[in-house]
Amino acid sequence: MRKNHRRSALFIGLGRTGSEAARRLVALGWDVVGVDKNSAVIRGAQDQLEHVVQLDAGDEDALSTVGVADFDVCIVSRGESIESGILIVLNLQQLGAKRIVAKAASEHHGRILRRLGVEQVVFPERDAGVRLAESLESPHLAQWMQITPEVELAVVRVPKGRQGCTLDTWAATKKPELEILGHLSPEGKVLTFDAYAPLQAGELLIVIGKTADILALGE
Repeated sequence: MRKNHRRSALFIGLGRTGSEAARRLVALGWDVVGVDKNSAVIRGAQDQLEHVVQLDAGDEDALSTVGVADFDVCIVSRGESIESGILIVLNLQQLGAKRIVAKAASEHHGRILRRLGVEQVVFPERDAGVRLAESLESPHLAQWMQITPEVELAVVRVPKGRQGCTLDTWAATKKPELEILGHLSPEGKVLTFDAYAPLQAGELLIVIGKTADILALGE
């Protein structure tokens, strides 16, 4: 089904998580096909995605019509039940999927998916809740990404209380083990990295280190 050189993705389930990820990949230049069995969902997705197909991915014969093996990655983002998600994964494997990413509703669900050989398991609802809590606790965090259970890469906003501090004194005073990777203006422009230049409120630092240490930078 996919004939060109662009990377391609098949999204199974066009709910909030699936549709947002699909639209973003389209913007990044991917060739995306969205699948959902709900006709109302398909109608809503037609304005956002060029290629959408109404079918039940739990039916292997129906799923085979979209050419599963031709996609670089297949994303299972249907959340109706653990059983339906597992069935879809098995169908994808049977049809020769190159790579499978699947949404899990719980840790138990995630363990099952991993045992089935799913390469990447995501927990969007859990992760969104954790990020919300952390943003409320630490409003200085602009963006962040978990690298390991204890280490994160983060974009940290310099709080007003630290205005005038230098890079070396602010980050090293309490948390010398944090590594600063970059320095940005409040608008996101890359600034010359100068450990002794005074920081301005609202400037951004790209840092990597333990989650607890990054959260404490706002104190």
